Amino acid sequence: DEGKNTLVNEYYDFDLNVKEGVGLIATKNLDKDDIFLKVPRKLTISTETVLNSSIGHIISHDELCLSMPSLAIACYLLIERYNETSYYTPYFNVLAKPGDITMPFQYNYDTLKALKGSNTYYDALNLKKATIRQYVYCYRLMKRNGYLKNIPSFRYIDFQWAIAIVMTRQNSIPRHDNFEQNMIALIPAFDFCNHKSNGGYVTTYFDQLSDSSITSTMEPVKKGQPLYIYYGQRPNNLLFLFNGFIIDQHDTDTIQILLSLEKNDPLYKIKAMLLKKLMMNADKTGFVFPAASHQEMYAMLQYCRIATLTKEELTLCLKNKELIHQQEEPITESNEIKALHYFISTLELKLSQYPTTY
Repeated sequence: DEGKNTLVNEYYDFDLNVKEGVGLIATKNLDKDDIFLKVPRKLTISTETVLNSSIGHIISHDELCLSMPSLAIACYLLIERYNETSYYTPYFNVLAKPGDITMPFQYNYDTLKALKGSNTYYDALNLKKATIRQYVYCYRLMKRNGYLKNIPSFRYIDFQWAIAIVMTRQNSIPRHDNFEQNMIALIPAFDFCNHKSNGGYVTTYFDQLSDSSITSTMEPVKKGQPLYIYYGQRPNNLLFLFNGFIIDQHDTDTIQILLSLEKNDPLYKIKAMLLKKLMMNADKTGFVFPAASHQEMYAMLQYCRIATLTKEELTLCLKNKELIHQQEEPITESNEIKALHYFISTLELKLSQYPTTY
């Protein structure tokens, strides 16, 4: 009955056959900015929900779970889904089951090898390692407090499922006792909306008067067509890691380029000192490419200039400290050419590290 308050059937319904797999479709013609979804706080699963649940007293005294609310919600899902009288049973029944959802941190090594050469490869490995550690920790926590006796399964595959559910569906809502502070939450129905990237924008807000999450359309939608929301300006690597998909034609896609000085450079220490003055790290500094602004583009160029300085050019920079700070003007013409070649060779080296590069 509470589900009817979300405007289901009146404005939207669930569809198992949209191109993304599962999503929401319009049950009537909707204009741009029409409200189609309203989810009361009572239907959400938040950190407050967890703290007020049967495992709340454990979570409230556990530093790791308190510092990682997503982990606390994952533990709650694993326990509560076996509660036959749970208020959230209808929600659990429509979620993907363990084994039916696969995120990069669940990939085996042979699959992950396809990512070699990219920063995403290491990010996925780190997520995989962190998930294993968290599983061992939570398993011991629940076993120590007697909760594993009351549920049929707390396997690693179950834990991966819970982490994937929270990772792909978590959103932010205000606390009920302090509207200025946010907390993470699962928002049923809303979390079945798929992402529209190019031309998309945020159309969801939390209404204090109705104490509900309100979502409106980004564009006119005809009856039977999918309803989309905007997940935010995320590059493909983040969409892949935390949502499990990428966008082929992504208008605002970026990659991170990591630049570092050669440790065997005899001028390493002085160059590192100059980079530090620009708030950059000699060992590893990340730049977004393509640059979102001229400021970022010039920052990347400044790094390349310093990395390729000769002894004579370094002497110039030490005598005139403004040289390393200037952006549009080169330090010297020869240094500018070397800096550009350095950047191009860095990109070429990066591409050569991909086993799938032809």
